[in-house]
Amino acid sequence: MKSTFFATSLVAVAMCCASLTSQAQGAKGAIDDAAIVGIFDAANTWDIGTGGMAATKAKNAEVKAFGAMLARDHKSVQKQGRELAKKLGVTRRRSPRTSRSGKTTRPRQSS
Repeated sequence: MKSTFFATSLVAVAMCCASLTSQAQGAKGAIDDAAIVGIFDAANTWDIGTGGMAATKAKNAEVKAFGAMLARDHKSVQKQGRELAKKLGVTRRRSPRTSRSGKTTRPRQSS
């Protein structure tokens, strides 16, 4: 059970990051600071969402605890990333998965 959850999470994050990375690259394949900040923020948002989902929907206590830790840790890291971007004057580039409010769409919860 644990290995399936971890493998699924890793695949989802890898697909999300690969998609965002390819969209963030310009014509010459370069990624700028705004794209990096956007990718970093989106990945953290995804992990916060999946961690929260595991913390509330999982049946196994270890999975619930891991999900809560994942959400908590990524909230902290996301805050640090946003503070650094603000300090450096870098505005993150919105990805297609980002709403007009600036929030990355959360993963859909399965029923």
